[in-house]
Amino acid sequence: MENKNMGLKVLVVILCILVLGLGGYILYDKVLNEDTNMPDINNKVDNNENNDSDSNNQSHCSKTVSDISGRYKDETDYIHLELYKNGVFIYTFNKYAESGSMGNYVVDGDKIILTYWFNTGSDVSLGFTKGTKTLYINSDGSITDSKVNSFVKDELKILEINLVFVEELYEYDAGNRMATGFATEENHKSYEPEM
Repeated sequence: MENKNMGLKVLVVILCILVLGLGGYILYDKVLNEDTNMPDINNKVDNNENNDSDSNNQSHCSKTVSDISGRYKDETDYIHLELYKNGVFIYTFNKYAESGSMGNYVVDGDKIILTYWFNTGSDVSLGFTKGTKTLYINSDGSITDSKVNSFVKDELKILEINLVFVEELYEYDAGNRMATGFATEENHKSYEPEM
């Protein structure tokens, strides 16, 4: 009799685990993981109805690295952002002596995500750094930095930088810059990003 009760208890426990597992999967698939859900047919908008407003929105939101590459500057001409077609950026502040950061960037909709590699200065040395920063592409093609570095913020008394397009840029040869920077850098510590 005890073997039958034990077998029944094991069967109930196994069924409970299966039900909880299936419930967890359904919860994850339908509620928590919205990115992989199929679009709802009832929520689709007819393309012909909103063609004019959507085309402006889509051209603004679906930028690529090639679309936004170029040199940008702020109204004071102290801050420059260089976005190269090969995904390298250089972001500098030069009110007295130039300092900044360089690394790579990607475009995600209306966002530019900068990934820091090195800090730069008015000389050729490079200092290791790390971290990311998100900039925003505006509908007029300008770029906004809403999280200004505290040094730049204190120096210019600004909270947000708006950078406008100045000229086209192409490929950046980071190899030459890095070779020169590492040959002259005395200490190879990691620092906070300059920009």
